[in-house]
Amino acid sequence: LNAKKHIEPAPKPKPTPSIRDPFPNNEPFIFQQNPATRHTATACKACLQYKGIDISPWPGNSPDPNPIENLWRRSKILVRKKRP
Repeated sequence: LNAKKHIEPAPKPKPTPSIRDPFPNNEPFIFQQNPATRHTATACKACLQYKGIDISPWPGNSPDPNPIENLWRRSKILVRKKRP
């Protein structure tokens, strides 16, 4: 999958939900995606900017900012303590 295919609209017969659907009152949100090449491509970033979607910055070589990752890490530590 490349950037062009990533931002290509879905075929017309299948209606696609809007990224804004969970925010009915135009509530602000920040879109987070991983640093895959198709996400960081200029065309993809330009498409999101054109649609008025803010993107959370993700510096190179940074740890995963997804909060669930911290929970999984903590869970694994607790399990290891109970079953060494």
